[in-house]
Amino acid sequence: MGIPVLIAVLGFGLDLLVASNTERIDSLIETMINSIQEEKPRQFERIVSDDYADSVHSSKDSFMQYVNARLSKPVVENAYEAILTRELSARRAEIVMTIRFVFDKEGEVYQSFTRLILAKINLDLVKEKDGRWLIERIEILELNKQPTRWRDIRTYRW
Repeated sequence: MGIPVLIAVLGFGLDLLVASNTERIDSLIETMINSIQEEKPRQFERIVSDDYADSVHSSKDSFMQYVNARLSKPVVENAYEAILTRELSARRAEIVMTIRFVFDKEGEVYQSFTRLILAKINLDLVKEKDGRWLIERIEILELNKQPTRWRDIRTYRW
């Protein structure tokens, strides 16, 4: 009778661990979305790993220069996210999600291009020693259901 109880306790403990990681990741995504909507690049920077790199930005500094430039003026009025897939291990997570951006009517994106964009992105996350999850890589997969990469959007002035 001791082994089934031990298995049940271990199973419950594993559920708590996974739920805790899932909740922390959900909180990170919420912080990411809120920092974009509220134009707070410093808040965004706190959730980006020092080891950040993507297909265009070779470092966290390079990526944050891009983020700072984009969030220095009104850009996004609202953003709504939907997680499509989530793969989670003890120290790493890969999230594929969509974000529907509603651009600020006073902003350059709205005035030059469009009011809405549906972005599909891949987020690679890493778990730090202190238990925090941070963004290690963001890759753009699609914009408005068209295959798109970072290099494709870097040519736009916004």
